[in-house]
Amino acid sequence: MKMLLNVMTTIFLLLGGGAINGVAEAHPHELTMNHHKKLTEEQKQELARLHKEAIEKQKKIIIKYVEYGVITEEKGKRMLEKTDKYYKELEEHDYIPRWEIKTH
Repeated sequence: MKMLLNVMTTIFLLLGGGAINGVAEAHPHELTMNHHKKLTEEQKQELARLHKEAIEKQKKIIIKYVEYGVITEEKGKRMLEKTDKYYKELEEHDYIPRWEIKTH
C-alpha cells in the first residue's frame, strides 16, 4: 500500500502536480492588481453605477436579514456601516479595488 502511494505521488509530481507550488512561489507583484492603472471618466462612471447598484442590493439583503431575525439590529448596523465604508474607499481609489492590501 505504501509503495502504491509513493508511486502515485511520484507520478503526480512528474506530471506537473508540483506546478501548484510554482504559483505560490511567484513574486507578489506578479499576482497583484495594477493599482497604478488610470481609468477614464467614462469607465469610472460605469463602475460607480454598477457598484452603487450592487451595494444598494447588498444593503436590502442585510435589512431583510435583520427583519427576519437572522442577524441582530446591532450587527446589521455594523454591516451597513462597513458597506458604506467600502464604497467610500472605492471612490477614493477611483473604483480600483484594494483587495490584496491588508488593513489589519
